[in-house]
Parts: sequence; C-alpha cells; structure tokens
Amino acid sequence: TYTTTEIVYGDDSATVKFFKHTDMQERLQKLLLSLGIPVNNLSFESVSTQEIKNVYDRIPHKSLEIQNIYTEVEEILNNKKTLLSFVGHDDLQFAGDKLDSAEFKKFITDKRYARAVEQVIIRSSKLKKMPNVVIHDVPGFDSPTTLHKEQTEKQMNNADIIILAISLDRPSLVDSQVNIFSKSYDEDGVQLRDKLFVWGNMLDKSDDAADAKKRIEILRSEIQKYSLCEKNRFLCGSARASISIGDERERFTNKLSSLGFAEAIDAPHKLKAMLEEYNNTKRLKKKK
Repeated sequence: TYTTTEIVYGDDSATVKFFKHTDMQERLQKLLLSLGIPVNNLSFESVSTQEIKNVYDRIPHKSLEIQNIYTEVEEILNNKKTLLSFVGHDDLQFAGDKLDSAEFKKFITDKRYARAVEQVIIRSSKLKKMPNVVIHDVPGFDSPTTLHKEQTEKQMNNADIIILAISLDRPSLVDSQVNIFSKSYDEDGVQLRDKLFVWGNMLDKSDDAADAKKRIEILRSEIQKYSLCEKNRFLCGSARASISIGDERERFTNKLSSLGFAEAIDAPHKLKAMLEEYNNTKRLKKKK
C-alpha cells in the first residue's frame, strides 16, 4: 500500500483525491532542503535528477535518513511525467466492479500513480455490522518515505484500534515497531500498544508445517518479549486465502490445509469478529 486509504460503511464506491500542484511543489522542496539543496527558483517541472545526484554525491557522510530522502526524491523525479498528469486532477469516482479493477487499484498499490494521490476513500457495504467505524489503511511507520511516516503516526494517534500487519516471511519485529508501540502515547494518554492487534500474514509462504510453526513462534515470542499486545489479539493466517477467488483461492486454502493450519483459512473473519466485539464493548468503555 502506497496511499493512505480511508474505508467506511457505504454503497460500494470509492473516491480518489489528488494532491494539488502546490502540495507536490512544497513536498519536493522540503525533501530538497533536507539534502541541503537551496530551493530558490526550483520548480517541480524544472529540477532534474542529475542536478540532485551531483549534490548528493558531494555529501560526505550519508546517514540512512539522507539515503532514504534521496531515494524518495529520485523516484519522484524519475516518475515526473506520470505524476504531472494526475497532480491537480479532479477527483475520480469508482463503483461496483470497478473497485476490483487495475484502473482503480493502481492508485493504491502502484507508487508511480500513488505518489500523486492525497487520499482514497472507499465506502463498503461489508462494514454493515460496524457502520460507525472508519478504517485507515496506511503505508506504514517504518516506510522510508517521509510523508508515509507522518500520515501513519497521525492516524495511529487518532485511532481507537491499531492493526499491525506483519508478513510471516519476515516475522521478526524491527526497532521502529517496538519503540513506537512500547514508548508512545496518543493525545488522550493511552499507550499505543493498548490499542494494538497483531495480524501475522502470508502463512501460506511457509515451506512446511514445521516452518509455519517456527515463523509463528518467532513473532509470538517477540510480541510477548516486548508486551506489545494481549495474547488473544494475535492471529495468523493468509489474506490471500480469504480474498482470492476461483482456482487461486483453492490453491492458497489447500496450502494452509497441507501445513496443518486449516483453521487459519477463516482467520481474517475471526479478526473482523474480534474488532466488532471491541468496537461494541471495550472501545465504548474507554470513551466514557
């Protein structure tokens, strides 16, 4: 996911909102200033990748943050033509079957297009049991992109529930994840980990049953080590086994069954039920 996506109860439609040209200009200038590049008279259209590279090459000690900023600038400039065709564009509307189309999904999952997108709003009838819920799907606080970090931190502070999705092909937690959940509080003084659910995804990528158990145990032990969430707020499974259709769904469900985790096929629905219960009980108690 490369775009902040808001999901609410509604009529199975979506709106894609794009950054204004001035927003993109300010964003690029902020990144350039972080690299020590003067932005006077520099515009999004006129600045070149080679100009930026010449300055970057002269930086003696390149921290990881500086490397990430340069990569972000480079990706923006290399994709300038596509971005300029959508920056400042009127909102686009999608509905029904179009929500499953590549034409719509590219604004969420393809960074060539997603960098031009300020927000995607999806209205889904599947949230009828939680009509008051607003879900924010964010790129991640450990993303190297500055904007992604800012958006994610803001939404986590405002959220009643946080779902941390960890890919089980890389089950270990990273320092940024541990630090933010174990040390950070929202504006109401609630520790972020008190709002946390952990979803271990892509269990279907395990080689065999022993490998699957090992991956789950690695993640479980790290969650317990840092006291990140309650035991009953940790679930593992495969989103692909739940949302795929036809032969592809059968392939993923068969893989989970062969691993000895047939019960994980329904794990996303169990997680949804847990969130519904939390929304109707514990969340309301915290708000009182």
